[in-house]
Amino acid sequence: MRFTSTLFFDDVSFTSIASLDGMKERTLVVDSFSKTFAMTGFRIGYAAGPAHIIGNITKLQENISACVAMPSQYAALEALQGEQDHLDFMVESYRKRRDYLADRLRSMPLVRYTPSEGTFYAFISIKETGLSSEEFAMKLLEEKQVVVVPGDAFGQYGDGYVRLSLQRRWTISKGALTLLKSFSMICKKKGRRMGINIKRLMADLYELGKIGFIPGKGTSRVAYSENFLKGRELIRSKMEEAGLITSVDAVGNLTGLLPASNDDKMAKKDRGGLAY
Repeated sequence: MRFTSTLFFDDVSFTSIASLDGMKERTLVVDSFSKTFAMTGFRIGYAAGPAHIIGNITKLQENISACVAMPSQYAALEALQGEQDHLDFMVESYRKRRDYLADRLRSMPLVRYTPSEGTFYAFISIKETGLSSEEFAMKLLEEKQVVVVPGDAFGQYGDGYVRLSLQRRWTISKGALTLLKSFSMICKKKGRRMGINIKRLMADLYELGKIGFIPGKGTSRVAYSENFLKGRELIRSKMEEAGLITSVDAVGNLTGLLPASNDDKMAKKDRGGLAY
């Protein structure tokens, strides 16, 4: 059967672990009709595996949700038994959108994208903006009304990325990318002063010695301990990477301030910093 294993580009192939020697009886395959057949609203899927496991799954499932609606079952049957020409059309459409997206992103500052080899999503690096995934997504929504999914929604290693979908109509996608480019230009103009990745910084400090960090309020720590000094230098490097001017006072406190702008209005608006 051809399901999500069809959504690959550039002659990339898919090998199911169940097809390997000795693995069929040890593998449980769970899939749906949502992606390959564009049947998201039908809410139907399947599980395939050893009979004794499927039998027990059935006992559990039928006492939770009874069964899928009959119209959805007939639609899924038709999807399996009917013509499959639409699959090639869908894959080619997604490939064209991926290539278009990659070409547009190459012209944008501070964002990086390695073209996907499959699926209709794009995972885009925004690390060079100095923003966390959530900060980037929220600022993009507030300033340009463009919605992206923060990468850290998929786990801690997704921080520094955002996810875009290739499913939208061309007119919407082109407009959204134009707004995304405008937003990335603003990030570049501000010289990475949009923010510091606070989540990552806090995680680094905690690993360093359970140092608690509160932006603008300092930390709770034992003064001049080895971990405090290491933490201070770590924060200092992050501040300077973000474009802040750092200094250490007579008692060892570190501060970071945004440099004044040539424009007095912007200077008043942008002035701010972090303390440690």
